[in-house]
Amino acid sequence: MNRIDVREAVTQAHREEWARVVAALTRRFGDLDIAEEAAANWSPSTSRTVGPGTRR
Repeated sequence: MNRIDVREAVTQAHREEWARVVAALTRRFGDLDIAEEAAANWSPSTSRTVGPGTRR
């Protein structure tokens, strides 16, 4: 799997899981607006892969 395939897979997962993420965040924060804002701040382009030996 090359870098483009991985990026496409992450983008697809993002689209498919959006509603579940917002629902979970709404339950956590008790506020739909906050949940949508928090979910909107995450996108595949802002995430990074963390593997063995990688520190954050």
